[in-house]
Amino acid sequence: MVADRHFGQALSTLRASYDILFLDNRGMGHSNPFPCDFAPRTDPSAYFLQLWPDALVAGCRATSSSSHVLAQYNTANATDDLDDLRAALRIKDLVLYGGSDGTFFSFIYLRRHPASVKSAVLSGVAPPGFQPLPGAPDGAQRALSDLIADCESDSVCHSHFPNFGHQFYAVLHRFDTGPIPMTIKSPGSGDLPVRLSKEVFVDQMRQVLDDPNNAAYIPYIIDKAYNREYGPLVEMINAVSLGLANALNWGAFLSYSCSDWMPFVTASEMTAAAQGSFADELRFMAQKRACLIWNVPPMPPDFNKPVTSAVPILMIDGSDDPATPPRYAQEELPYLKNAKLIIVEGAGHAEEHACTDRLIVQFIESQSGANLPSASCKNSFARPPFATSG
Repeated sequence: MVADRHFGQALSTLRASYDILFLDNRGMGHSNPFPCDFAPRTDPSAYFLQLWPDALVAGCRATSSSSHVLAQYNTANATDDLDDLRAALRIKDLVLYGGSDGTFFSFIYLRRHPASVKSAVLSGVAPPGFQPLPGAPDGAQRALSDLIADCESDSVCHSHFPNFGHQFYAVLHRFDTGPIPMTIKSPGSGDLPVRLSKEVFVDQMRQVLDDPNNAAYIPYIIDKAYNREYGPLVEMINAVSLGLANALNWGAFLSYSCSDWMPFVTASEMTAAAQGSFADELRFMAQKRACLIWNVPPMPPDFNKPVTSAVPILMIDGSDDPATPPRYAQEELPYLKNAKLIIVEGAGHAEEHACTDRLIVQFIESQSGANLPSASCKNSFARPPFATSG
């Protein structure tokens, strides 16, 4: 995808003067995957009801134990793998380039192998000690509130969905009495009954808010759901669930997250972040339930300490990121002596666009953020047009 310029335009440009090194983290990618199927196409009722269906988590743990040592899948080991590869290839040092969880990985690598890092570019920043809470309810609410405000001020969106905000919360509150019965079209099986839970609704809605191109469909989907036409909502939940199942090795994900950061989340932090958020603490409770079943040992307490470093670091966040809101990068910034944080107003979790691409190339070629103004690319994001039909 990078070579064909379908993704990572900055990397494509840098290929002229840099070697690009890719590594599948242990359990990830295709090298030696650690999969679990938590969204079986033949049983959508399971993943419409729970983000991590209890029976499927327990089943995958039981069947995986003979082929995978669950406790060996963590970021400390994964970063050591990268350094072993670097040494084997006789590379003196690396420019780390990470997004989302890749930023957490980069920080851990930086702490464990500081002499091996020349600089780092981090997008959607999740630093140890300040990593976003499960479901990032504060970030999710910011993204939703801004989407509502932008729809209100957009002539096309407002004319089609003048009550979008009201409709969203009306649909949300229908889940207060329990899961809502819906129907999903299943190839070869006709219509299948499912029950959509609030847990799944709010977190998959947050996933859609990640990308403004997908978020553009939310007013339309909610308008239909408000009028009890649940077809577009069912299609959205199904697409997100199956998309995540195809993109992630869930067995590895549970081992990493249940050892690396879930043990360090406190109830008081979650309550504070969830205050006033549509997402509430539902993702946290779902993931905590899955981690109890998965049962891997936590990392030691010092694993969660903030990372200190003097290497050049460029951090880029979207102001409307519902997964890694910028406040976490801002809290990490004082621990980094040579770092620059760029916040792109209105951008979501994947804020890659022409301005930030140029910024990344400039930073890596100069190995310094000194000449990058903090306001760089601040107003460079433009929300895509709102969708008015499916």
